[in-house]
Amino acid sequence: PQAISVWLRLGEIQAEKIQTMDFDKKLIRERMHEIQTLCYQMPDNWMSKLQDICSECGIALVYTPCISKAPIYGASRWIKNYSKPLIQITDRQKDYNAFWFSFFHELAHILYHGKKDVFISLDNIEPDDEKEKQADDFAARMLLSEKEKNELFQHSDFSPELIWAFSRKYGRNPSIIVSQIQRQTKVYNDFKLNRLKIKV
Repeated sequence: PQAISVWLRLGEIQAEKIQTMDFDKKLIRERMHEIQTLCYQMPDNWMSKLQDICSECGIALVYTPCISKAPIYGASRWIKNYSKPLIQITDRQKDYNAFWFSFFHELAHILYHGKKDVFISLDNIEPDDEKEKQADDFAARMLLSEKEKNELFQHSDFSPELIWAFSRKYGRNPSIIVSQIQRQTKVYNDFKLNRLKIKV
């Protein structure tokens, strides 16, 4: 608990340095496609660009390195007397798919759940709360829609060529597609596919 408290406090200190507009739920929804395009294209400044979009929509997004004894992927809550939403993401596993799943998961909490709640995504903890399941479902849809998943898993042989073709067709990052395949098939040692995965 002490390590987790320290990590959360570090995020609040970071958030104090970020200027944000007033929170605008409609605007963040309107810019969701832009965020997904950022995830797909991954320009060199994608992390700062994502922060800028969030700030313009009234959300403080901070990146807080993982610390010992705090096995956290992300957290979300409202600060400043519940006037400012804060999304805090760590670098745990340093995996591109884990980063984006965590971001969308925490964003769902901001969009759908109460201002007085504090949400923390811990390692190896299965969601047993309806709000956590809702956030997981939202994040999964943002990474790959049901239509895209259904088409992808019609295949039994996942070659790099297939991944790239699917990536271009739907505007999904190859690293995320590979991670979703591995999550479904439980096969993690395919060297050709692992070469498409990105570290953050």
